[in-house]
Amino acid sequence: MKNVRLKLVAMLALLVLVVGLSAIKVTFLRSFDIEPNPMDDHCRIGSTIDRPMELNVRIEDTKGTVIKNLYYGHVLRGLTLTWDRYDNNGQYTPKGVYRVVVSTNDRYTSTMKTVILK
Repeated sequence: MKNVRLKLVAMLALLVLVVGLSAIKVTFLRSFDIEPNPMDDHCRIGSTIDRPMELNVRIEDTKGTVIKNLYYGHVLRGLTLTWDRYDNNGQYTPKGVYRVVVSTNDRYTSTMKTVILK
């Protein structure tokens, strides 16, 4: 009976540990901002990361279609980019709501909205 209780307590402790570890939120961005937001003709996108890694920064419309691939490559501590409202085809992007998406290894993603006024 004592062994059964000991095994039960050990299994419960392991279960609590596994559930606790799975609830830890993994982050890689220390900061992520868009200025100005809303924007007129351009915006600055800044990010600071916890450790060196590959980053992918892109602009999407509200349907999730990629409008502009701004950056893909290795970053040591942070990155500052400027989006001039031109898409991947060289066309000027119309006014509306867009998302700036920052991801690493297509696994961890942070998204922030930006609005083009004119």
